[in-house]
Amino acid sequence: MKKICVASCMLFSLIILFIGSSMASDYTFVFGNGKVFVVDESRDDFAATIEWGGKGGWNGNLTPDLQKAYVFAGEEGQNKVGVFDAKNLKLLKEIPTGPMPFHGIVSPDGRLVGVNHAGLTPEGKLRVSFIDVKTDEVVKIIELPVEHKGAKGLVSYHNGWSLDGRFFFTGNNFDNKFYAIDTKDGFAVVKEAAFESLPHYFTPSNDNKELWIVLEGGKANAKPRIVVMSIPSLKVTHEINMSAELGEVIEAHHGTFTLDGAYYYLCTTWADPKREGTSIRIFDVKTKKEVKHLVAGGKGGAHALNTPDGRFIVITKHGDKVLTLINAKTHEKIKELNVGEGHAAYHAVSKDNTRLYVPDASGLYVVTLEPFAVVKKLDVPGGAGQAMNRYVIYPELPVVSGK
Repeated sequence: MKKICVASCMLFSLIILFIGSSMASDYTFVFGNGKVFVVDESRDDFAATIEWGGKGGWNGNLTPDLQKAYVFAGEEGQNKVGVFDAKNLKLLKEIPTGPMPFHGIVSPDGRLVGVNHAGLTPEGKLRVSFIDVKTDEVVKIIELPVEHKGAKGLVSYHNGWSLDGRFFFTGNNFDNKFYAIDTKDGFAVVKEAAFESLPHYFTPSNDNKELWIVLEGGKANAKPRIVVMSIPSLKVTHEINMSAELGEVIEAHHGTFTLDGAYYYLCTTWADPKREGTSIRIFDVKTKKEVKHLVAGGKGGAHALNTPDGRFIVITKHGDKVLTLINAKTHEKIKELNVGEGHAAYHAVSKDNTRLYVPDASGLYVVTLEPFAVVKKLDVPGGAGQAMNRYVIYPELPVVSGK
């Protein structure tokens, strides 16, 4: 009886958390270079511009209760995370965490912000910092060894969380390594795995039973593929290869689950520097089989973003200005649209599910979904990175139900 009660209480808590976070904020936040631009959706115009000291703050995340936003200053020479009041629209604090904080994520239970860093420490290590959401203080620093210190580029890209807020996932680009940190057991590194190519993205399944890891590939001896681990054991259960297309440039990038959890969309993007990938690979989550292969317009397919009502998936591109609109139920392309000047990052969907806010280096574009068309451009001095108005477990998947 006691076990049943505990399990029921945990499930109830998760449902309340997820339902609460399904709501959109009163505002859409657009993270820019040393600025946070705040859009009033009632008039599709700026309500405020908040300046802070963090340059390259392209990435950010909201707390599940939508009270605060955390923004990460990812440029070289930067070391700050900005904390913003998402209701009163002001800067609360700047927290030094380490060299080039890159793409932090708030845990689904609202306890912690897990922050990876794109630069090495002076000692040549990869730093992971954890911020307590209640106090906005750094409560844990983990420094992971790096073997190939002379490698070029960013040492870490992205992170992930298990849906219960227990495991934090991150990667070491220089050594092609994956790490899982148990934040409810002394912040122990409980899993370390080395791969033949860079582990780029980490997405938990909607039922929190699996972690899907995207390996970039893109090399003669390293094909792009997906590694599936079980949660909580973190044992590898499946390795998924994708079909090869003659002459196609393939390098796996980001993947996302559909809102019903039945399918997984994987974008193949660039093989640097051409960014010519055009494929969208769709996998059946249950069978782990590729069930559809779409070819998108434009180059450098990057992110497959769900609309919170579950009707559409929008594919953004890193190497082009084409957005691809897909029916999330039939997996068919509906329309493609040129937006901005290219390299659109993460868009946000309006509270009424009718419009997209699409940021890129040239501004912020308001795009209606029906019809699929650009209706307005807002100037964003210095360019725009990520747009967000909901809590997300990772940017492509808004949490909209208790599933």
